[in-house]
Amino acid sequence: MNRFAAVCLLALIPSGAWSQTVSDAALAECQAGGASFAKVKDCLPVTEAAQQLLGATVSPEFYGEAGKAIVAGCEAANKKSPERWVCVRSALADAVELVKMVGSPEKIEDKRLVGVTDDATLQRLMAKQKEVETSLGLSESYSVWPMMYFQMK
Repeated sequence: MNRFAAVCLLALIPSGAWSQTVSDAALAECQAGGASFAKVKDCLPVTEAAQQLLGATVSPEFYGEAGKAIVAGCEAANKKSPERWVCVRSALADAVELVKMVGSPEKIEDKRLVGVTDDATLQRLMAKQKEVETSLGLSESYSVWPMMYFQMK
């Protein structure tokens, strides 16, 4: 092969390294069960967003240890990260509303409620959701999250 042909072939190789915008964990979840590449592509942004938001929920910035109990209850009832996130988000919103109805988390027997009833923390988490969705290119024109009701165990 002459030098000109070699240079032309090298020019066809993309310069720079491939970048990765989703985690290996999201990729593994989306590929589980042998999904086609088209389904994996559609699954990745929502799964990555859900995994980031589940991680944020249990971080000290948001709910910390109290959030772990909510996430664990949702993980027990839901297999996929987007379903788990919808469950967690719904449970946290329900916790805020329930305390408004009864006046105190101590009146509720389910002790997972303690530490997850602050409306300001929920609003910060919802702002984080918007931030994550935007960073992953998820559209604001429609809901990307599953539209089902999920139970927490």
